[in-house]
Amino acid sequence: MGRSKVAFILATILVGASCSAKAAPNDLSQVMIDVSQANDLAAVLKNARRRNIELVVARATVGIGDPDTAFDKNLALLRASKGMMMGAYHALYPTHPGAEQAAEFLRRVKRSCRAGDTILLAVDWERASLHHKTIAPAGGAILADFVRAIVTATGQPPLVYTDPDVIAADRAAAGQVASAPLWLSTYYTKLSLFRKCQNEKKSGISICKNFIRGLLFPDDADFAPWTDWTFWQFTEASKEDPAYLRRRVTNDLPVDVSFFGGSREDFHQFFDQHAVRCEAINVAD
Repeated sequence: MGRSKVAFILATILVGASCSAKAAPNDLSQVMIDVSQANDLAAVLKNARRRNIELVVARATVGIGDPDTAFDKNLALLRASKGMMMGAYHALYPTHPGAEQAAEFLRRVKRSCRAGDTILLAVDWERASLHHKTIAPAGGAILADFVRAIVTATGQPPLVYTDPDVIAADRAAAGQVASAPLWLSTYYTKLSLFRKCQNEKKSGISICKNFIRGLLFPDDADFAPWTDWTFWQFTEASKEDPAYLRRRVTNDLPVDVSFFGGSREDFHQFFDQHAVRCEAINVAD
């Protein structure tokens, strides 16, 4: 059955399931968050439900010559946070060659890493902001060159973070990197929030509970030419519609939240296979 037909109900925990190519909803507890200098990661880690959040991907660089000022601090916090897996991402811009951006990104990551660290790499391919104006995403040549440079330097492709609109606008570009794992950003706002109330027999007091019905996995049309998604960013910090869901999953943390599309065992295996050892990153200083 296509994922567009998959729906499930969420109450205080993820419950129930219809047939799906993905993990059962009860096992969609592998939560990844991404942060930048705009987030207070120390507060997030302090208040997070740690049984849910296992991976934090921190922004390292933006285009060329624009490092994220919190990256070193964020990696240090993650390193000190027992059992937390770490990642790093680069915001890709259309202003410079992809290989040049990849080299700056990798240098920043390698300088901030410690021997023995493993880190999952990602590239943010979306509309960018330049001089307070929104500009088009990087073209296919820039994106492909970036991914190729990461593979050459590390042996692993980065996660490609993007959304259905960007993919649809340039499927040829997407096709050049569709062998890399996809981190899909798409927020379903047509969720049905309803209340179920019943009176207690003894007290006569009406007890009500909120439910969300109709959370759908992304449809194949959202991410073609990829054949599947690896991570799904289902809510961002500023969205109001899925706020109830975000509270249930991450204690309403002011961050973007993503699910991994598989079991907990699959999640750990994916990280072990795709994360790179910092000392093995091959990039010129």
